[in-house]
Amino acid sequence: MLQLNSSATTAGLQQELQTMESVVCADLGKAEEFGNETWGVTKAAEKQMKDKQDEEQRLKEEEEDKKRKEEEEAEDKEDEDARDEDEDEKEKDEDATAQAKDEL
Repeated sequence: MLQLNSSATTAGLQQELQTMESVVCADLGKAEEFGNETWGVTKAAEKQMKDKQDEEQRLKEEEEDKKRKEEEEAEDKEDEDARDEDEDEKEKDEDATAQAKDEL
């Protein structure tokens, strides 16, 4: 049996706990009835709230993934551009070297 410090709880909470204790000790029908009267009343709203939170989290994660992918693509493009510039510079150097050799 659950003991409560009466100075730390309200009378309503104590009464609810007593009701719960009697339901736990009672038959299955009373337990189901109590569940329907308490949790059953709020379960639809709780499920709707949870679904909304899950959807918001999913959208947030999708947005973060999209942003991360765009950043990676931008970095890849910058790397590719830098490589292209390096290759162009190398070709110019090779052309200049070949031209200098031809002049000799």
